[in-house]
Amino acid sequence: MSIFDSDKAAQTHRHLHSHLPSDPALRVKALESLLVERGMVATETLDAWVEAYSEHIGPMRGAQVVARAWINPAFRDRLLANAAEAIKESVEESVAEVKEELDVALDDLEDLTVSGLRERLNELGLPTKGRKADLIARIVAHVEGSQ
Repeated sequence: MSIFDSDKAAQTHRHLHSHLPSDPALRVKALESLLVERGMVATETLDAWVEAYSEHIGPMRGAQVVARAWINPAFRDRLLANAAEAIKESVEESVAEVKEELDVALDDLEDLTVSGLRERLNELGLPTKGRKADLIARIVAHVEGSQ
């Protein structure tokens, strides 16, 4: 007859569960799967959000502020004097640059094929049905509404 070893059982249990993602990661994956399965959001849209936050909004914003302060003494002085105001100024400048890029991109919509327009709409999580003019109008309305 074998004797139950609780320490060995606990060690085996920890080993088996060490290969699973963390609890928050499992919950995020479950929510993502439900949203996609029910057609509430496209996988591409979620991927775009993740990329935006990881590449443009999250740590990148702080890195940009530090880099700008490093190379621009006047900005560094404003940052040290009033960080919130200096960062607000920096963000406003970035937003102005993005708006300029969007204006150029909106001008280029006419050059896209219907397939290309539908791909952009899908990335934005917007309906993809309609004629070319409708698709362009939908993208323009979405961009102007989010500014």
